[in-house]
Amino acid sequence: FGGVAGDFERFTFRELYTQNPFIQSNVSLTNQNTPYRLHAGIKGAFSDLISYRSEISYARINGMPFFVNDTLGAPRTGFEAVYDQANLTTISAGLNFHYGEKMEVDLQGRYRLVSLSNLNEAWHFPPLDIRLAARYQLGEKMLFKADLAFISGQRARVFNQDSTGAKTEGFIDLNPTFDVRLGATYRLTEKLGFFLDMNNFAAFRYNRFY
Repeated sequence: FGGVAGDFERFTFRELYTQNPFIQSNVSLTNQNTPYRLHAGIKGAFSDLISYRSEISYARINGMPFFVNDTLGAPRTGFEAVYDQANLTTISAGLNFHYGEKMEVDLQGRYRLVSLSNLNEAWHFPPLDIRLAARYQLGEKMLFKADLAFISGQRARVFNQDSTGAKTEGFIDLNPTFDVRLGATYRLTEKLGFFLDMNNFAAFRYNRFY
């Protein structure tokens, strides 16, 4: 499969908040224009139980958002969005194991390579993310879920100050992040049930934003 597409959208605060929940309430909003996005891929199945999908795409994006810490306030008051023109290459692949309605395991990976026109770095933009999701149906009432997510390291903007008080732009490398989520649902009736979700079950310490 493959194709060519374009897109135009107006960013809202809610859309940016889903990407970074620490953005300032007065964050600047702009339009994002994607004149073209080329994509091609393959999909199929190894058997009745296992399917696969792989895709590569290349897009030109005007107004792609990145997040930098507001270093003017004391203390810091949150993140602001900075926008740039970007050429984005994305490679993604996935495997899915499906055993009827009883069990499903889904593995997805994505690698992104971006080149920018003005910014020195793609701030808070992890190039690699991998997700493993599984669910298991026990009888008619119990459903168990597990979700493992890995996000590669990324760079955050900082300002270094010399002895004269002058500031120069720099960066720090943030460590990769790993999260484990577990959940269970008990269906008492078709319309009534109880659920339990546990995020960061393994209690990993990490900084997704800095």
